[in-house]
Formats: sequence, C-alpha cells, structure tokens
Amino acid sequence: MRDVNPSGQGGRILNISSTGGYISFPTSAVYSAGKFALEGLTEGLAKETLPSWNIKAIIIEPGGFSTEFTGGSMIRVPVHPKYDNPTAPSVLYRQMLEQPFIGDPAKAAKALMHIASMADPPTRVQLGTDSLLAVRHQALQTIHDGERFADLAHSTNLDGVDKDKGWEMFAQAAAK
Repeated sequence: MRDVNPSGQGGRILNISSTGGYISFPTSAVYSAGKFALEGLTEGLAKETLPSWNIKAIIIEPGGFSTEFTGGSMIRVPVHPKYDNPTAPSVLYRQMLEQPFIGDPAKAAKALMHIASMADPPTRVQLGTDSLLAVRHQALQTIHDGERFADLAHSTNLDGVDKDKGWEMFAQAAAK
C-alpha cells in the first residue's frame, strides 16, 4: 500500500480478531492467545505507520455469528473429568455455545465494507451487541482494578519518581 499506491492513497488493513481477542472465555485460552497476539500486532502496526501514508490498521472484534465457527470448523474434545461439573465455567460456556448466535454474517460483511471506506476509522471495532457489551465490561473492569490498585503500581517506582509524572516520562522515552 505504501509503495504501490499513489502517495497518500493508502489503504485499510482489517484484521479479524474476536471478542475473545479482548476478553478470554473458559475453554478458549489458546484461541484467545492467538487473537490477543493479533490485536497487539495490529495496535503496533497502526501506531507505526506514518499519517502521510494513510494506511489504517483496524481490529475487528466480532461476537457470535451464525457461521461454521461452532459447526464443522470447531474441534470438540470430551470434557476432562475434573471439569465435568454442571456449575463449572467451562461446562456453562460450552452450553452457551449451543445457543443460536445473534450476529448476521451478511450484515457483518456490510459493516466491514463501511469500516474499510471510513476516512478515520477507529483502531478497534466490535461487531454485535454481545461483543460490544463484553468488551465494554472488560474495559471497565480493567479501569476499576487499575484505580483500586494504583498505590501498589506506584509503589514499585524508583525513589524520586513522581507518580503524576510517570506517563510523561514514558511518553518521552517512547518518542525517542
């Protein structure tokens, strides 16, 4: 895009992650690990490209869509006996996967086309109410935990480092 297209034309890179790329669910740790990595890669790429290139890297976080995700493309293994408890989170999550998903793949395709044509797209976009609510919940929980344990975070600074200046120091170092 940078070298082939005319200057400033740029382009869009839509990396398909998942709600599971922002919040991990029971039975999905390995899947989420791959999606978390894709999100980190996309975030970094989005920050590395010069604005004059007009290349935007966008993370797409779909929720549940009526596709082959839980059909033939999903390998199901028997529940390990230690986790075979009706109240175990992994058992409850597997039951949830048996329910119909709320996402319409045709509408998602239209949304992707819209995102690709945006002049100033966000770095991260959730598709589906389920994804939006799960990501919002996780983000708010992270903020809450950060505020709750802020003193612990600050307690690890070198002596003489002002907790209110920490971000400025980080930003200056990152700009070098």
